Amino acid sequence: MIPSFAGTFSEGLRSGIIWEAEELVTMDKYKLQQIQVGLERSKSRLEQIKVELVSVQDKQHPTTHRVSPSNKLHIGCGTVKMDGWINIDANIQTGVTDLQLDITKGLPYDDNSCSLIYH
Repeated sequence: MIPSFAGTFSEGLRSGIIWEAEELVTMDKYKLQQIQVGLERSKSRLEQIKVELVSVQDKQHPTTHRVSPSNKLHIGCGTVKMDGWINIDANIQTGVTDLQLDITKGLPYDDNSCSLIYH
């Protein structure tokens, strides 16, 4: 009788282990689906942010503004806004900056595209 009891216990244990393994796989598949949904949402939001960033950069980047020889650049304006000038500074939070630009990377203007540059 002991072998028959051992066989039943062994089969029950094996069935229980298989059931638990199947549950874990199902849970892992569900978690994976949730992660994929989250990644897709994140990817979509990142694409929206990218479009918004390009829009902001277009507004701030001097090459998107038609600069004529009559334009004047005020580089490193800080908190001083000069009327009639394009006030450029690396810190846009001063409240007077028209364009945020790091001039150590060069000016993206063509030769003879401005009448005056003040620094």
